[in-house]
Amino acid sequence: MEPKEYTAWDPKYLLNIKKLDNEHKEIINFINDALKHCNGNREEEIKYFNTRIQIILKYIAKHFSAEEEMMEKTNFPHYEEHKAEHGKIFISVVKIMTEIEMGKREIDLLGFMQYIRKWCLEHILTHDKGGVEYFKKWEEQNGK
Repeated sequence: MEPKEYTAWDPKYLLNIKKLDNEHKEIINFINDALKHCNGNREEEIKYFNTRIQIILKYIAKHFSAEEEMMEKTNFPHYEEHKAEHGKIFISVVKIMTEIEMGKREIDLLGFMQYIRKWCLEHILTHDKGGVEYFKKWEEQNGK
């Protein structure tokens, strides 16, 4: 089994937007929790995947929706591009999950979570950081 690499919260991920930073921390917590369940016991990993992955993905979808709403309300110039990035990861994840359901792919909890983690962290550091001034504008307008 590959070694698991947990992600510690790092100040480099901060946007200094309380709502988004809290949500990003929660996503990292979800990912780390999933990685803790990558223990080589296939039955346990399948059970975890089947019961928890939908919860994680629903949380991420809610987060994406909040980000997109903030961008839309502040006329973020790269809104469509950012939204498309969110769509790409979800299409990719749905494709993987569909292949698993159809028996065309085995559940690989560790590989799946490493993929999600890599994408999320890169997305925070590039796309989300690029929207900070607009997120701050939203935060100021909404007092949050």
